[in-house]
Amino acid sequence: MKACEFLDAKTISTGSYELILDGRVAASIFSVMLSQAVSADAVQKGRSPLAGKIGCKLLSEDVTFVDDGTVPGYVGSRPCDDEGIPVRRNVLFDRGVLETYLYDTYTANKENRRSTGNAYRSTGGSTAPLPNNLILNPGDYTLEEMIRDTSKGVYALKTIGGWLSNPVSGFLNATVTHGYLISNGSIVGRVKGAVISGDFYQLMNVKVVGLSKELHESMNSYSPHVKFEKVQLSSK
Repeated sequence: MKACEFLDAKTISTGSYELILDGRVAASIFSVMLSQAVSADAVQKGRSPLAGKIGCKLLSEDVTFVDDGTVPGYVGSRPCDDEGIPVRRNVLFDRGVLETYLYDTYTANKENRRSTGNAYRSTGGSTAPLPNNLILNPGDYTLEEMIRDTSKGVYALKTIGGWLSNPVSGFLNATVTHGYLISNGSIVGRVKGAVISGDFYQLMNVKVVGLSKELHESMNSYSPHVKFEKVQLSSK
C-alpha cells in the first residue's frame, strides 16, 4: 500500500455496512481489548468485563482465542515466564465460551490455582499476568472471497484512535484512516474517517461472519482478516 493511493480517499455516509478488518488491524484491536481483560490481576481488581463469566458464551461460535507462548518464531514465545514457570498453550475462548483467565503465581495463589505461565515483570519489579502470544484461530476464507461476498462494505486497512477504547468497560473505538469501499463484490473506491465504535463483545458475538485462512501480526497479537455483518459506521 502506498500513501499516495489514498490521496483521493473520501468519507462515507453514516450507516450499516459489512466490515472487513485487515488481520493486522484486528490483531491490534484484540490486543487492546483483551490483553488486560483476560488477566487475572484485572479480574481480581474489578477492572475486567470478564469477571465472573467463566463458562459463559460471550463471543461467536466461530471465535476461538488462545494464548500460546510455545509457537516457534512468534514475538512473545519464550521457554519460561518471568517467574520461571514454563509457558504453555492456554485456551481463553473456545468457540465463544470463556474458558480461563491468565495467571502469575500471586494471582493463582489467591484462587488456589496454578500459574498459567504468563508472568511479566515490570521495571519496578512487580509481576502481572499478560498474554504471551494472543491468537485468534483462523477460518476457511480467503480475503478475495470475503470481498467478493460483500454487497456494501468497508475493508479497513489501517486505523487510529484505539487508545480511546476502554477495555475495562468493553467499549471499542477506532477510526479507519485507510480503507476500501466495496460494492457488489468489487472495490469501488478508497475511504477514510469511518468510525468504528460500540460494545466490543457484542460485535464479536453476533456480528462475526467470516475469518480468513492466514494469520497476521501486530506485536504479540495474531489474527486472520475478520468479516462482520451490519456494523454501524459513522463519518468523522
